[in-house]
Amino acid sequence: MKHAFLVIAHSQFEILGKLMSLLDDYRCDFYIHIDKKSKSDPREYLESIVKESKVRFIDRISVNWGGYSIVECTLNLLESALPSVYDYYHLLSGVDLPIKTKDEILEYFDKHNDTQFVSFERPIVQEKYVDRLRYHSFFQDTGSSFLQGIDRCIRQFERIIKYDRLRKANLQVQFGSNWFSITHDFADWTVKQKQLINQVFRNTRCSDELFIQTMLINSPYLPQVEEHAFQNDCRANLRLIDWKRGRPYVFHKSDLEELLNSPCLFARKFDMETDPDICEALYDSLRNSTLT
Repeated sequence: MKHAFLVIAHSQFEILGKLMSLLDDYRCDFYIHIDKKSKSDPREYLESIVKESKVRFIDRISVNWGGYSIVECTLNLLESALPSVYDYYHLLSGVDLPIKTKDEILEYFDKHNDTQFVSFERPIVQEKYVDRLRYHSFFQDTGSSFLQGIDRCIRQFERIIKYDRLRKANLQVQFGSNWFSITHDFADWTVKQKQLINQVFRNTRCSDELFIQTMLINSPYLPQVEEHAFQNDCRANLRLIDWKRGRPYVFHKSDLEELLNSPCLFARKFDMETDPDICEALYDSLRNSTLT
């Protein structure tokens, strides 16, 4: 099987380098987006990390928390990788790391092929998340508290007049983590819905947490979801992300055993300034396991 790792990165490229080194394999290629706001140009460094994988950097855009730019970046990464026809497309952030060896990860997908690893918070979506798509957020991407205040006024006005952007879309909405591992067929189907995606998700609030779930639940690929998909379980998308201890929690060296014993394949997030030791310890543990 062939795998495309799609990475949305902004900084801390040493972490991304470790991820690429651990996954370097003729079966794994990397498609990387470097945020336009980043002052660093890590391309030469990252290309030097791998010996067997192919690396492609896509055109840079400014990606902002909670904005449609995250959905746009995800689509751009998928569009870049799709022509090469991979069995799986894995969306990761630049501060993720694998928590299983390369061979364990690839073997897992060999055994579970044709499964869509997408996480849903619960079987029935909460109305507060549907409201993100019902009402406009024109300035979510700006980072300006003043303009976002105007957005809140606009949304309140639209509620009063019972405006609903979804009325004509005829879509069931769902919510969950934006990180996924999906098959070629579903990825291709999703990109072909780009016009609908722009219509439904642009000028909305935190649409990245609704995008892939909403597309999947309205697609013919819903029966292929992982068995824990609707249980808010990390096994659904194979990412260990701790929202109880942080937003999300940054892993420390004391968490090494928890990470290695998790049923998941990847974890986020890591920070070289908060605790570089966990990055080194995890890297060394997985590298040594690979060599033995």
